[in-house]
Amino acid sequence: MKLKSFCISLLLIALLPSLINANTLSLIGKRYFNISYGLSHPKETDTSISLARLSMNIPITNKLDLGFGSFHAWLNEPESQSEISEHTTYSFFTNLKYHFLPNAIINPCAILEIGQVIDQIKSNQIQGNSSAESSGLIVSNKYKFSDHLTAINYYYQIALGEEFKLNDKTSFSMFFSLGSLDNSEYQHFSANIGHWILRDLFLDFQYKTHINRSINEFHLVSYVRF
Repeated sequence: MKLKSFCISLLLIALLPSLINANTLSLIGKRYFNISYGLSHPKETDTSISLARLSMNIPITNKLDLGFGSFHAWLNEPESQSEISEHTTYSFFTNLKYHFLPNAIINPCAILEIGQVIDQIKSNQIQGNSSAESSGLIVSNKYKFSDHLTAINYYYQIALGEEFKLNDKTSFSMFFSLGSLDNSEYQHFSANIGHWILRDLFLDFQYKTHINRSINEFHLVSYVRF
C-alpha cells in the first residue's frame, strides 16, 4: 500500500511541471466579446423561451478578468394556452473572474457577478378581479398581477468551475452557480464544449440546467477575440 502511494506521488510530481507550464487555455484570460442565441423549454409551458446574450471580457491582471454585458429572454404564448401573452426579461450584469492557474491544462476559476433583472409581463384580457401568476424567465422569482407588470430586481451570484484543455483548439468547461434574486435563491449548472474554428473565432455549445426549477437551456455561442 505504501509503495502504491509512493508511486502515485512520484507520478503527480512528474506531471506537475507539464500541468503548470501548458499553453494558455481557450477563453479564460483573453480579451473577447461574445454573442449567443439559445432556447429553453420549461416543463410548465408548451412554448419555448428564446434567449440572447451579448457580453465582453477584458483581462485586468494575469489572473483576474473583468466582464460585463446583457441578457435577453422573451416568450410569446398563444391566447388559448395561457393567460400570459408576452413575457420579456432583460438582465444587465458585471462580473469578476479569478483563475487560479492561468497557464495550466486544468484551470479552476471563481466568478463573482452582480446585475439587474427587469421582467415585463403582459396578460390577455382578464375579466373581473382575477389575476395571473408567472415566474421569471431567467431565475425563480414569482409574480402575481392583474393586467401587466414591470418588476426590477437586483441579483448576485457566485460561480465555481474549471476549464479543461482537450487539445490546442478545443476546450471543455463546467460551472456551478449559486445566486440570490430578491431574497430568492437559485442554482445553475452549466457545461460547455468549444473549438477555435478560426484564429480569433471560437464557437461554443452550452448546456445549462436550473437545479431548483424544471428548466434546461441550450446555447450556441460565438466568441471573437480582439
